Order: sequence, then structure tokens, then C-alpha cells
Amino acid sequence: MPPINGVICKALTFYNNDFEIIESLNSLLIRHILTNDANSLLLFGNANESNLISLNEKIKLIELILEITQKKIPILIGIYSDIVDEVIDQIENLGKKFVDLNFMISPPITEKENLDTINSYFENILGSINPRHQIYLINNPPQFAGNEIEPDLLKNLMEFSNLKGLNDSFYNIKTCKSYIQYLNNQFSVFCGMEEN
Repeated sequence: MPPINGVICKALTFYNNDFEIIESLNSLLIRHILTNDANSLLLFGNANESNLISLNEKIKLIELILEITQKKIPILIGIYSDIVDEVIDQIENLGKKFVDLNFMISPPITEKENLDTINSYFENILGSINPRHQIYLINNPPQFAGNEIEPDLLKNLMEFSNLKGLNDSFYNIKTCKSYIQYLNNQFSVFCGMEEN
């Protein structure tokens, strides 16, 4: 399957005080996004949403989105953690239930790590999950304890066939330009500030 191209629209997740999905508001937002020609959707696009909402509630939202989109555009699920096994479990659990999902994962989110540790973190995830699960990395050092996906690190990880792209949300155009060399028919690069 080719990588995602075009505009990834990060959808907010509406939930109540019990962290239960509010279907009516989420439905309205997704319909609005689709009306404006998004090429793909990112659900649970920040660590708070991703980590506060239970797996059952995530499944409810994904089912709602797939019903609304009729599976016509790719859906990415954001997963943010410091623990390799947590990331693997979420990918495998959601991937078994929804075979067409894509996943966007961050480097460790709470403590600054050295490049070897970040590389190991991603290698353990990419090497342990079912290879049919398409993975996109997200680079946003200010949001992830200063952990950066540097171009050389990305180059190492490209040996994994299920790594399909990188979303660079950093504020430095030079950094974003350095990733462009990896753009090809099997790998997408997305750049832009999260506010845009």
C-alpha cells in the first residue's frame, strides 16, 4: 500500500468528564473536515487525547469515523508513550480490529533521551509489530521532552518496510528540508506547524 499523501487533518476529540466520546460533536467535526477535502485524518493527535481515552472509547470513535468516511480516506491513530510495549499493544489491538488503520507514533514523551535510546525505542516497535501495520513518525521536540528524530536516525529506521512517513511539526524549515531527501514512492514527508 502506498504512503499517505496530501493534507493530514488533525481532528480534535470531543469527550465528556468521564472521557467518553461525544458522538454528535465528533460526527459534526468529521463531516466538516471531509467537506473541506482533507486527504487523511489524524485521530488522538496529542498525548493528552491519546492517553486519557480508553481503548473502548477509541474503538467507538474509530467505528464512527469509518462509518462517516466510508473508508474513503486514510485514518491515522496517534500513539504517544515512553514504554515500547504500550505502543506495540495499542497498535496490535487496534490493528487487529481495523486492518486499514495507520499509526503515528512519537519518540519518548516525558524524558529527554539520547539518540541511541530513541533509535532503539523505534526499532523495537517497528521490529515487533505486524509488518502490515503502516507507521508514520511524528517529530515535534518541544512536545516530546526535546526528543528529536534526526535525519540520520530516520535513515536507519527506513530499513523497516512498514515505516511509511514522517510528520515534522517542528518550527525549523531547515530541519524539514533535511527530511525531503527521503521522500519517494514508499515514504511521505509532511512538514508544518501544528497551528496550521
